Amino acid sequence: MQESHLILWGGIFSVIGLTFFIYGKNKKKDLLFYTGVSLFIYPYFISNVLAMILVGMLLVSFPYFYKVFTQK
Repeated sequence: MQESHLILWGGIFSVIGLTFFIYGKNKKKDLLFYTGVSLFIYPYFISNVLAMILVGMLLVSFPYFYKVFTQK
């Protein structure tokens, strides 16, 4: 059962990564581009569902928090 959850969550975060990737590429925003690439790649290396969800949520929220904390 865990295998199907891994595939599901990996697919969800890969689709989110695809949107980050395309938007970052079109707007020439490197942070979003590389976040999208990392969202594509990381599901291949994590085999625990909870860890996959936590890392995915961290990666998805990273550009927002980076922008908030680096503003002057």
